[in-house]
Amino acid sequence: MIQLLSNYAKNNAISIINEKNDSYDYPFLYAVKMNSIEIVKLLLKYARECQVLLEIEDDYFYKPNENTEDEKFINPLLCSIEHDNKEIVKLIMDYANETNITLEINRNHLIDRPIEMINYPLICAIKKNNFEIVKLLMDYANKNNIVLDLHEKYNNRIFEFEFGKEYISNVIVSRAKYPISSAIENQNTEIMKLLIQYSKKNNIKLYINEKYINVMNNNLIKNKKKIKEIIFLQK
Repeated sequence: MIQLLSNYAKNNAISIINEKNDSYDYPFLYAVKMNSIEIVKLLLKYARECQVLLEIEDDYFYKPNENTEDEKFINPLLCSIEHDNKEIVKLIMDYANETNITLEINRNHLIDRPIEMINYPLICAIKKNNFEIVKLLMDYANKNNIVLDLHEKYNNRIFEFEFGKEYISNVIVSRAKYPISSAIENQNTEIMKLLIQYSKKNNIKLYINEKYINVMNNNLIKNKKKIKEIIFLQK
């Protein structure tokens, strides 16, 4: 069906590739949201054959639930990372390089917004424990003379109990999370090594203090010794 629509649009000189619907979705973003590699490839093929510049960077905020004030942010790159789909991530990067589009991989989309979704591609990939996508982001940054911000953070909004004189209630508390601290919490030593190597190559000082490694006091942490050794090596 998608191929038929693509052929019809191409044969009749109809440009529908970047049109947005009432929800602000457009074909490429919707294909990524569906996690469909086949449709993503068809759209890229259509854009190349018709010499149309495909929209791959446009983004928007939306409320996933009408009963909440929280908003979510979405764009193709972040969406593909959230889906753990390294092939779509690579397709987006390859097309961006091919068409001289610079992906804003260091952009902080969520300043001063009441939001819970992780907004920074690198942290999103680390939270997903996806070494290969982290590597893709670093390779893309190197190829395009971009230095990844290893001090970018997101606020992990959690509920804690507030004890009052006459009541107990839930309050939202923000906890700042950084790439290295997220890797430590996930006990992903390979991603930790990758971050430390990248920081040394780009002369970035990783500030790892006690609050980042408090998680290692947890008896459930299996790689305490190895994690501490890796942290020591970056100093």
